[in-house]
Amino acid sequence: MTLPGPASSTSVDGQSSEVIEGYAYLPWMRFAGMALAIALCFWMVWLLASGRFGASVWSNPLFGWSLAALVVIVPLAWQLRVSKVRVDSEGIEQTWLWPKKVAHRDLVHAKLIQVPGLTWLFVPRLYTRGQGLKMVTFYCGDPAIAKRAQLIVDQTIARYLSGR
Repeated sequence: MTLPGPASSTSVDGQSSEVIEGYAYLPWMRFAGMALAIALCFWMVWLLASGRFGASVWSNPLFGWSLAALVVIVPLAWQLRVSKVRVDSEGIEQTWLWPKKVAHRDLVHAKLIQVPGLTWLFVPRLYTRGQGLKMVTFYCGDPAIAKRAQLIVDQTIARYLSGR
């Protein structure tokens, strides 16, 4: 799924009409994920080239577990690298292994969890609960997304207090 760049649209349900898009994860996390995946690939090649798996590579359990780790870590590292969050007048959307999306009109509860002063280390998270108790977590690695997430939380609380 490709997400278009910032644009303007009409306001719906009192939500801001500005489209904000940014990375879901912090730069150091994207780098660390890719570094781990690349290091794991080089380690596997080194083990194969040095004969550490023995004569029968396919029957060695170390090879199987190493291959399983590679199959899990490489796609996750890639998704850490490319995952983006988009907030527009319709709702919140994050690309991941599967797309995560919640419409503003379906929000029942929203809470932004962040560690003050340590947002460079821990990604702020927006926990949402939609109608039907569907819970979705959005990662807000971009400060603009985190600010918009706080606005969404405030609007959800105001809507709850007003009885809508």
